[in-house]
Amino acid sequence: MVTPGSVSVNKPSYLLRGGAGRYHARVTDSVLAASGVDWSEVHAVRLLGVALAFLILIWAIRRMFGGKK
Repeated sequence: MVTPGSVSVNKPSYLLRGGAGRYHARVTDSVLAASGVDWSEVHAVRLLGVALAFLILIWAIRRMFGGKK
């Protein structure tokens, strides 16, 4: 039998703290294990979004200060 505390799931730190950080919802280990979400993929997509936003910001600043005319 698997108890909720014994399930090892690769999950973000705000869920490890039981929602004490940014998110206030409590999510148990058994719910996360049953969801089948690979949190490393979630973080990879988030990092790609941040990188894309940074590139767009740099492009906009260069264009604003006379990049291509």
